This record gives sequence, structure tokens and C-alpha cells, in this order.
Amino acid sequence: MPGPYGLIGNGTTVGIISPRGSLDWLCAPDLDFPSHFSSLLDERSGGRFSIRPSGPFESSQAYLGREGRSAVLETRFSTASGRGRVVDWMPWQTSPVVMRQVETLEGSIPWELFCLPRFQYGQISANPQLTARGICFRPPGLSEHGRLNGTQEIRLDSMLGAGVSRFVLSTGELRRFSWSWGRNGMRSDELLDQDFSACIQEWEDWLHRCPEFVEDSSCCPADPAWRAMTLRSEIVLRLLTHSGTGAVIESPTTSIPCVEHGTQNWDHRYSWLRHIPDTLLAWIQLGHEPEARRLWCWVADLVMGTPAQELLPAYGLDGSLVPDEHELHALRGHEGARPVRVGNVSARQFQLDSLASVILSFEAASSIAPLSPESPLWKKLEEITQLAAQLWRRPDHGIWDLRFRPEHYLASKVSCWRGLEAAIRLLRQSGRAVPQRWPEESRKLRETILREGFRHDRQVYTQAFGEDELDSSALLVGLSGLRDWTDPDMLSTLILLEAELREGPLLRRNKSSHASPDFEGAHLLSTLWWCNSLADAGRTEEAAEVLHELVGLSDPLGFFGEGIDTATGRAIGNFPSMRVHGVAISTFRKVARASARLRAPRRAA
Repeated sequence: MPGPYGLIGNGTTVGIISPRGSLDWLCAPDLDFPSHFSSLLDERSGGRFSIRPSGPFESSQAYLGREGRSAVLETRFSTASGRGRVVDWMPWQTSPVVMRQVETLEGSIPWELFCLPRFQYGQISANPQLTARGICFRPPGLSEHGRLNGTQEIRLDSMLGAGVSRFVLSTGELRRFSWSWGRNGMRSDELLDQDFSACIQEWEDWLHRCPEFVEDSSCCPADPAWRAMTLRSEIVLRLLTHSGTGAVIESPTTSIPCVEHGTQNWDHRYSWLRHIPDTLLAWIQLGHEPEARRLWCWVADLVMGTPAQELLPAYGLDGSLVPDEHELHALRGHEGARPVRVGNVSARQFQLDSLASVILSFEAASSIAPLSPESPLWKKLEEITQLAAQLWRRPDHGIWDLRFRPEHYLASKVSCWRGLEAAIRLLRQSGRAVPQRWPEESRKLRETILREGFRHDRQVYTQAFGEDELDSSALLVGLSGLRDWTDPDMLSTLILLEAELREGPLLRRNKSSHASPDFEGAHLLSTLWWCNSLADAGRTEEAAEVLHELVGLSDPLGFFGEGIDTATGRAIGNFPSMRVHGVAISTFRKVARASARLRAPRRAA
């Protein structure tokens, strides 16, 4: 995926803007709804909303606010006749409105605007109608419509069905435009009189604060680059959280391939249960208890309304079922990578770690939302744990959403063991009786993992029982606490994974094509697991080196996708990845603390 792409958002959806000043992706009114603009997946016919200089230019992007503490995006342009910028933002928690301010900072610049929506993932062209301050786009068959407004005259190109405008701005002159969506009157006319300062202030007020550059800060590392990445990860988590329901999605995009012209292109605009515990912990670590509580309420409502045996790996933002997966033939695909898919069949799979993730969410939320003794959630926790204690012997599709026959995946068993142990702790801490079967099943599961998951001939934990394929998920054996990093089997596993899965300074997910035939390059979640493992194994300086390399390979705006092509530095896969950013927050914090402890004796000496 070429970059950097900038993100703006309002708590319900996200807009993705290219460094050429083009709004290339926007789904509305929510993140998991069909798109209005989708040139990210088809440059020719996907639809876009572009504002840029008319002639040749160079451009760059950055976020406004102190130390970039906002999601207000600035795209700067340099031309032969002057310098200018386009500032993009979405007022927080309004109906979907994209605000765009264009201004010339120095000299005189001819600007051009082009707005052509293609609704329903490029499948529906709208009927445009001129209005007093712009154009109303009415898609046939839909009750809602989009509206383009501006403080500069906008003409209708009747042949293309697009809104267009050409104008010249000299130093200090500016114009504002907006794209909004809905059935009733739009607030965009009022918003055209406002600048972006209120949005910057809202972001700065929301973002957490901690002592600056303090070694033992409770939330942020002292290293300025790591602090900046923690800040950007915090912003990503908010952008990918639905402010109404509290649910989080893995990524705002669909079908961005992990290899050039790849075919394993998936829709990640849904909420996977396995991501919930890490996200809850990230919210809590950063002091965002309201967001943690909303997410926990989403989980609690979901499990209370769903029998344990019917829990699925992923859901829509409102707790509904993920749509059936199908291909969109109207879009050519990102850089020609087909197919383009919406919906996700993996959301219907049996994935053992989904049950464990719900239990771990109970534990993660216990510090901010402890259950009262009479809460019906206790019964639900027992129901889910009882089912996990029964089902751990079954093969599943694993944590990578694999689409071939189920197997006994190591990571799934480890997650289930963690879930059983967490449920036992929760009941004991509350003074409730622990069913006799649970500790016995936990013991049997642990023994099975140690016996079946470890290949003695290679001295390594492998991806699945009885296989010899290496997979980064083997690191979870140590990270879960099932084995200590001082144990010889964990040390040998770490060494072999580094020898065979290292991709430049980072780590691949696996070596062969078995788990993901189209995934190439470094896998960032695996790399973060590796950093945590190095720190736990006492190799703190190496962990810090890996994190420094990772920061250097992030895009200029500080976003992480699923992976990185280490040869080109390009992000690969859907972008940005909520889970990568969520785990990054705790990883930077952990390695920074370990580094501080390592330096303390040296300073004392």
C-alpha cells in the first residue's frame, strides 16, 4: 500500500486521504457500511473527492496540534508559484461530515476541486442536483443522499456527473468545503463558518497526559520517538472505535493485499473478539476508563444475548452478524489486486480462542467494572468457561482465520488455557466456588500443550500439534505464562524462530506458505510479540533495538498496517491495524521500563 495515507474520523467512521489531497476512502454513516468514495480500491471508477493545485506540485502530510496531538490532517503543497495546504478534519460525534479547508500560504496558486461519489462500493452513480451552495448527490434506490457544499462556487460537470471548481488563491486566502450524508438537513452550512481549531482542541483535551520525558512514567516511555508512536497508536484506537457502541474494528479498509497482486484480500472492518482484551488493557493503561467501560459494555451485552455455544469470532459494530462474504466485481482492486471482498466468512468459523478472549475480557475489565455478587454475568462467565473446558480437545481454524480444514493449533490451545486460568482466578478472588472440573481441565490442557506442541527433534514449539511448521504464535507459550522464558524449550524456540523467521530487523509470521500463501514481508504483530519475548527473556537491549527499527520503518504519519515489505518499506495489508497499535502501546511501555531498570544499576555504579 503506497503511503503515507492520512486518517480523519468522527467516532463513527474514518476518511482516508492520499498525499495528493484526495479523499480516497469513506464509508458512511459507519465504518462497516458501504463506501461513498473508494478510489483506494479502483483509481479510475471508485470515486474520489480531490482538492489540489492545478499544475505540478510536491506534497507532504502531517497532523496539526502540539506534537501532532490530533487527527486534523494537513497536506502541504509546494508549486512553482507558491506554497499552500489543504486541512482535513471531521467534527467529533456529528453526523458524517468531512471538512476541507484549502488555503495559499505564500504566493499565488491555482486550485482545482473534483468530487465524484460512487456509492455502494462503486456500484451506484448518483443523480446530482445543484443547490444554493453546492451539489446534492441522490443515489437511486437509497433514501439518504450526499451533499457537497463550499464557500467557493461549485459547478456541475453534467457529462461526468461530478462537482468541479477551479479558483486562484493568493497569500492568506482560503476556502472551505464539506461532504455530508443523511436524510435531513445538513449541518455543513453552519460548519463552513468554523475552522479546525475546535477539533484540534477536542483531540488535545481527550488525549492522555503524563509527565514529559520521565523514565518511570506510568503510561509513556521516555524515548521521544516511542512516545510519539504511543500517541499515534492512542489516536488510532479512538479512530477505530465506534463512539456509540464502544466496539473496535481491526481496520477501516478491505481487500488491501499483503503481496503485490495477491488474492488473499480480506474485509477487516469488523470487531474480532480476540482483539478485545488487548484493547481493554490499552485503554486502561492510558487512563481512558470511559472508552474501556463502553467496550466492556459492548462485550457484556453481546454475551448476555448470545448462548455460549453460539458465540462467533467476529461481529458488526452494533453486535450484529458479519455479512456473508462476497466479491465486488465493480472495483478493480487496490493496484489491481483482485478480488475485492466485503463480509468475512471467517466470522462464522469455530475459533477456540474466541471463547477464551471473552473470559480474558472479564478479567481485563475487572479493575474498572467489577461485577456485583448478584450480577447475571457470573452465570454467563461460568457457562462460557464450562464450554471452553469441553471444547479445547476439538481442532479449530486458529488465530489467523485459516480457511482450510481445522487443526489443533498451538495458539488456540494456549489461549484456551489462559482463559481457564483467568476464570479460576476471577471466581477465587470474588469468593465464589470454582467448579472442580476447571482446574483439572486446565492441568490436562497444559500437559497436552507441552507434550503435543513441542517437537523434541527440533527443540521448538510448532504451529500445530504433530507438525513441524514454524509460526510466530509459538511465542505465546512464553508470553502467556504457560512456560517461563528461562526454560530450555522456550529459549530454543526463540532462537530457532529468530534464525528462520527473521525478515531484516523484524519477524515474519511463518516460514512456509501453509498458513498464509499470500503473506510476504515482516508481520508487525509477530514482531511486537518478539519484542515482548526478548524483554521477558532478559534481552532488553535487543528488544529496544527491534523497536527502534520498527519505528524507523513506520510510515511518516506513524501508522502501522498488518506488515511491512522490508525491501521497500511499504506497508502491506489492511491499514492501519488496530491490534498492532493496541499491542504497540503496551510493548513500548514494557520495553521502556525494562530499559530503565537495566540502566539504573549502571548509573548507580
